[in-house]
Amino acid sequence: MKTIYSKIIDNVKKEIANADDAQLKSDLYKEELQEDYNIQPPELQKDLLSVEIKSKTLTDNNAPEGFDYHEGDVVNYAYYSIPIKGDHNLLKQKIESLLKASNKFAIVKGFLFIEEYYFEKIENNDAAIASVKAAMLKDVAFIEQYIQEVNTEIETFKITLQNEINTEIAIELDKRRIKQETINKLNPF
Repeated sequence: MKTIYSKIIDNVKKEIANADDAQLKSDLYKEELQEDYNIQPPELQKDLLSVEIKSKTLTDNNAPEGFDYHEGDVVNYAYYSIPIKGDHNLLKQKIESLLKASNKFAIVKGFLFIEEYYFEKIENNDAAIASVKAAMLKDVAFIEQYIQEVNTEIETFKITLQNEINTEIAIELDKRRIKQETINKLNPF
């Protein structure tokens, strides 16, 4: 599977190959490419958090990991959704193995969803509310560690992207120069 980073580099190369000579010689064009292909770091918009209280009957396919249960038990849970600002696909790619291994987390259409389980009634139960909130804060801190890793990768990629743009433009200009020189040599007049 191609990474998001390699796809961006491939797209930059294609765009440079299709640019005209004036663009390739322009510093403004380099800046535009850098801006167009920059990745916006993912960030949880915790101030826009939404929460619902739900329940479900447990099966082997939907049981929360780490809990003892019997098939058919009913579990209550707080269902949190947090919008992700920036490139959520990069975060999704980073935590892909976590998302596959856990039915507690999901990233869908720019939202992080987290299910926090409790085997007793949550409504009007201060102990349950405190427990669920503590688990949620722990899980958000866990996800934010991944976000920090992604942001570090993005900062490194910005430098790589800038170097790649400069290199590809130089290569393309050199190819065109060689081609033009060859055409000029072929002209018998």
